[in-house]
Amino acid sequence: MRMKPAIARRALSAALFAALLHAFPAAAKAPQVLPDKMFGNLFALTQAATVLQICAESADWAALPDRKKQLHKRLMDDIDGLVRKIARKFDSDVFGFYASQRDETARDPEFVRHYGKQYGICGDRMFERMQWYVYDSRQKLDLFLSELPDAK
Repeated sequence: MRMKPAIARRALSAALFAALLHAFPAAAKAPQVLPDKMFGNLFALTQAATVLQICAESADWAALPDRKKQLHKRLMDDIDGLVRKIARKFDSDVFGFYASQRDETARDPEFVRHYGKQYGICGDRMFERMQWYVYDSRQKLDLFLSELPDAK
């Protein structure tokens, strides 16, 4: 039986992220107590932040209009805020782990090449996708946290 391409990509991405957990133990302590759903969210948030970081560190950054740079900052702040929310709820090591994985992945030439082809390094498609993604992630995270037995 053949997997659908989207499922295969998610499985590969999750496997790569799990490999990163073991490949860089000194970079930051991996989260200890994180439900599977939150681990998946952390992985996706890390990828989104990495795409944004690649843009900020690229030669394309200088040519961006100020409104795009402000949008970029807001998106990064929103993603950081979502990760901090996960860290407060589950494990204080989450944010440091996320930041180190984001930074490491942003230096991976294969990752940069893949996402450059998919979105353009600082292209409109990247910004549109990240805006939708941050909105969707916030909705899902808030719903998930509200359904926990000890939700505040």
